[in-house]
Amino acid sequence: MPNARLLVGLLALGQARAAFLQNLFGSKEPASDPALARYFRRDSWSGLNASARGNLFMEVAPKLGIRCPKVGLGYFYYPSLQTELRGAVATANIARGEEVCFVPVQQLLCEFSVGNSSMLGLMRNYLQRTKASLTSSVPPVTMKAIIALFVIREGARETSRWMPYINGILDGHDPQPIPVNWARGDPRLAKLSAYGQKLAQQSRARALRQYTSLFPDAFSRYAGALGEGMPCAGHCSPAELAALYTQERFLAVYSVLRARDWVLDMHGEERPFLAPVIDLLNFGQVGIRASYDDKRQGFAAKTVQPIKAGQELLFYYGNFCIDDAINMYAVA
Repeated sequence: MPNARLLVGLLALGQARAAFLQNLFGSKEPASDPALARYFRRDSWSGLNASARGNLFMEVAPKLGIRCPKVGLGYFYYPSLQTELRGAVATANIARGEEVCFVPVQQLLCEFSVGNSSMLGLMRNYLQRTKASLTSSVPPVTMKAIIALFVIREGARETSRWMPYINGILDGHDPQPIPVNWARGDPRLAKLSAYGQKLAQQSRARALRQYTSLFPDAFSRYAGALGEGMPCAGHCSPAELAALYTQERFLAVYSVLRARDWVLDMHGEERPFLAPVIDLLNFGQVGIRASYDDKRQGFAAKTVQPIKAGQELLFYYGNFCIDDAINMYAVA
């Protein structure tokens, strides 16, 4: 199920905000670990179905420092939707006040993940252009769009430290039910309300403007960064890159990120990030709260009421009207 979260004011103290930024900017790629090497290879994930990939990710998560000892991958049937959705399940009883999951800052997928990579120059250039667009006609590029490019690249490399999360979790999220991926004339649009159709068209138009603001310019200007880790690395032609960073793939990845990310309100700006495993929590009320732990440098989810083994782990996203929920998450 889509898993976007809006946590406005998550870091209430300026000191915590500053520490969050400093810790992430200081985060470097982890040292090569032979025990993790196979999980970072793309060929280790090929040939596996979505369920097997999800289980493999849950296997490697503790090795990455993601501590969720009583959390497993589950599938739950939702009668109102007449479909089965992937989510998180309690594998043992969880007491009130117990930590459900902790994700260290190095495993949060965010702008600092991009900034610590060879895509830093691309990110800086287009975000600066976005700020300039406030007083010009240059279409804006969001950080979420930049992260989408990063996800596409890391998932296509021969090896990447982000391979487990991309292949095990993100790729298992079907983007097609999300209206952003529906072109004008798609029969599914007719099933939405008039307001829902308007939202879908506006969201798609915004996403397409971001894509056209990036490409084709980036294919030649940042060919080295966009092609890093590919068979053509360092010599990728614009045509080869265009075959990977297609408009369709960009919209698919962007829509999934939009449906799964959390948002931190820092220094007056909303900063998107993704928290592996915690982002498996579907919408609902079972008494789980999440926040950034400055002392331990990570994102943590804790209970405010006991949860029984076998129960689906849910998180309250906030109040959404049906049309807004469908537009962002694909389900009401």
